Amino acid sequence: MESGLIENACQRVSSDRNIVLIGMPGCGKTTVGRLLARETGRPFIGIDEQLTGRFGISIADFFARYGEAAFRDEETKLIASLRDMSGCVIATGGGSVLRAENVRNLRAGGLLILLDRPLPLLEVSDERPLSRTRKDLEVLYAARRSLYRQAADLIIDNSGSPDEAVRAIREAVL
Repeated sequence: MESGLIENACQRVSSDRNIVLIGMPGCGKTTVGRLLARETGRPFIGIDEQLTGRFGISIADFFARYGEAAFRDEETKLIASLRDMSGCVIATGGGSVLRAENVRNLRAGGLLILLDRPLPLLEVSDERPLSRTRKDLEVLYAARRSLYRQAADLIIDNSGSPDEAVRAIREAVL
């Protein structure tokens, strides 16, 4: 896929709609989201950063102490609280699409854009509790790829630089 290729029909985003970035852990949602917010003058909200602030510990530590189900519950509460926000760039956590309720709440005020980064370009990290090894990442990718595609209003190839992804999003929706 060429950088910036959009696989779904283009939709223009009014200034009051959120731009919601979804995708695999490590696909660039936060990096691209921050750049996009800066370039467009929109507020940036990072779901994982918000949760880390609420917890007072890292997501990996939260997973270790309380488990994935408790994390998903907190994530769902936070996403529901953002339902009425507008005009923001939102970088979701990699698992936000696992619950249909989250997808509905994110879509209520925004356009969901999948940052599609090929599996070989995704990096493992101890900070990501479900993708600490290459094998874990491969299993996660296989399990979630179709969920991301089903939830996405647009798909942006993010195999290039963050600036290229931002440019592709701006050309497609702004």
